[in-house]
Order: sequence, then C-alpha cells, then structure tokens
Amino acid sequence: MEDAGNSPASFQQRKVFVMKKPLLRVIATLFGLFSAFHVWATLTALNRLVSEPGLVAGRAAIAIASGCLAFWAWRWSRSSGRAA
Repeated sequence: MEDAGNSPASFQQRKVFVMKKPLLRVIATLFGLFSAFHVWATLTALNRLVSEPGLVAGRAAIAIASGCLAFWAWRWSRSSGRAA
C-alpha cells in the first residue's frame, strides 16, 4: 500500500502551496499596510468624533477588517506549510 504522504497527488498539493506561500505573504503585507494607514487615519480624525462619528467608525471598521485579513493571510502562510 502506498504512503499517502508520498503519493504524486500529495506532492502536487505541496508544490502548489509552496508557490502560493509568497502570494499569501504579499497579501498579508498589503493588508497590514492598509490597516496601519487606516489606524493612522482614524487617530487623526478623532477630533471630528462629535461632528462626524460615521467617519471615525468607518475608518476604524476598515482598519479592524483589514487587520484581521492580514493576520489571517499571515497565519495561513505560516501554518499550512507544515505536514498534517
């Protein structure tokens, strides 16, 4: 019986993931930069919290969502390369 870890299909899956790893790291970096910019933009708009609460809340929501996507891509690029 053939070992599942050494099958041609398993090798192909590992090869495809190795090619996707740099892409995931680029995605994580871009979302991280996008999140950092929106954190900065939120902090600079705090003086308008009373007059424009939607602006501050929207920027904060974008910062949180993009930060979560950056963390997800980073974690997936780090954890999926290990053998299961």
